Amino acid sequence: KRLGIVASRGISKCVSGDTLIATKDGLQKIGDLASWSKEERIDLVDNQVVNIHGDLEYSDVIVSNGYKDTKVITTKNGYEIEGTHVHPLLVLSENGEMAFKTMSELEIGDKVGISRKGAFGNSVKIEYDNQDMFSKNGRKPDIKKVPKELTKDLAYFIGSIIGDGSMRQKNQVIFTTADDETVSFMTKFVKDSFGREFKSRNGKYDYVIYGKEIRHFLNSIGLDNVKSNEKKVPDLIFKAPREIVASFLQGLFDTDGTTTGRSVSFSTSSEELGMQVQQLLLNFGIISNRQKRLNKKYNTYSYQIYILSNNVDIFNKEIGFRLTRKQNKLDEFSKIKRNSNENVIYYQSNRVERMINKSTLSSDDKKKFKHVIKGDNNLSYDKLGFIYEN
Repeated sequence: KRLGIVASRGISKCVSGDTLIATKDGLQKIGDLASWSKEERIDLVDNQVVNIHGDLEYSDVIVSNGYKDTKVITTKNGYEIEGTHVHPLLVLSENGEMAFKTMSELEIGDKVGISRKGAFGNSVKIEYDNQDMFSKNGRKPDIKKVPKELTKDLAYFIGSIIGDGSMRQKNQVIFTTADDETVSFMTKFVKDSFGREFKSRNGKYDYVIYGKEIRHFLNSIGLDNVKSNEKKVPDLIFKAPREIVASFLQGLFDTDGTTTGRSVSFSTSSEELGMQVQQLLLNFGIISNRQKRLNKKYNTYSYQIYILSNNVDIFNKEIGFRLTRKQNKLDEFSKIKRNSNENVIYYQSNRVERMINKSTLSSDDKKKFKHVIKGDNNLSYDKLGFIYEN
């Protein structure tokens, strides 16, 4: 027996094609799932997507709505979503309950839900075709081997090249570093993986990997010959297992990231890369803050990602740095008590008051919730955990 539910296609609930969707294969752009159709159409396809509870659930229909008017919603932490005016988003209402609002109904100050439960894939196989590297006169490719699997070291290499590398020079991959530890890794990895040399170019901080095919291989796995403000995360990283995504982020943060021990930050001139890194961090349960900054001297923008409060501890546990000097600095502050005000649940004072009044907690323990009940502070996840455990 089957039940069919029919609704008007004019409802047009939809998000933009570049919206990342959590699936069984990791993060995928919804446009890829819908074949980037510019016309209205319905496809019957089997997809497994992550539902509101963080569990995989089957979806057998995907709808392309063609071109519609859209809105962009940006949260205070810099998370963005673009969708049609009638697309619903989950919010926390002022009575402390979850509800849905359409994007046209959202107002400044609304609390919009985000998911901290990640979606990682299992894809590690690399399909590489070098047939177009053979010239008409029979000239062969200039390297004898390339990686056949996406390993943690290759993911780290990719992240490092995106961070401090350039592929805009013909038949070259340029990399800049002042860290001997990084030079040692690059020298061994390039030799073992491609049979090439990682050479100093100017006797100081610039290094080069020569070869036409090594750049061809990197192009084939998603590294483009673009300017720094056009860089992005390769698709194979979105579909990779958890530990490989972590290694990729290590490469990015070892090159373009820093830590004071009390915070971790990442900087890029690419708006798309900044948004993608913020989403990958969220997959590990890490809330970050993305900010756009203007360099008045050069009239250019950069995008800064800041990891604060107890999200630093999650970063340290799930990702961390490979560079010893950066990891040591992060570890120095691993035992400090961090401000948990970044991780809160709004509008819970009445509910907390009811629970605390009914509880058998000691008077001293009850005092810990005084400011939450008065509405001076929001309920932190730490205090919620205390209630749950007791």
